[in-house]
Amino acid sequence: MKKVLFLSLLAPMLWFAQSNDLSQKFKVEAGFQGLNFGFEQPLSKKMLLDINAGIGGRVNIPAGNSIEYRLGVTSSETYLSPFFRTQLRYYFNRATRAARNHSLENNSGSFIGFQTKMVFNKSVDDVLVSDVHFGQQLPLGKHWIYRYHLGVGLGFNLAQGMGAFYPAVGSTFGYVF
Repeated sequence: MKKVLFLSLLAPMLWFAQSNDLSQKFKVEAGFQGLNFGFEQPLSKKMLLDINAGIGGRVNIPAGNSIEYRLGVTSSETYLSPFFRTQLRYYFNRATRAARNHSLENNSGSFIGFQTKMVFNKSVDDVLVSDVHFGQQLPLGKHWIYRYHLGVGLGFNLAQGMGAFYPAVGSTFGYVF
């Protein structure tokens, strides 16, 4: 009788328990980088590949040790450029989040990431930017997410062979399908 009672109490917890596994997600995001459509693909229980394409600001490396980022439209010029971005994330705290009953919805958690972004500029040279960062992806309900990251990056002007270091700061709101 004790076994039946124990199993009847344990079964609902197992049915409604959160999975620690990362999951595939299609999404649309808007933030400092512009507007993009993306896909998150788990590579393991703690590693995820985030692939995105969109339109965002113009990145320029005018001389040696400087990098510029402009987003928007003025009366004389448009600062919009298409981009392709990949981000590899290593989630290190999903088990801790689950133990504290924090949501794991929409691949939420703290991560160490590596991001590479190719910006196709119309009026200046194309630029490749890569950074290493710490970040978090947080759920805002069932379909909404907020993600931020802080780190250091290196931008590289492909035509002129110039590079510049920059502080990598990102903030994004997204809708997950």
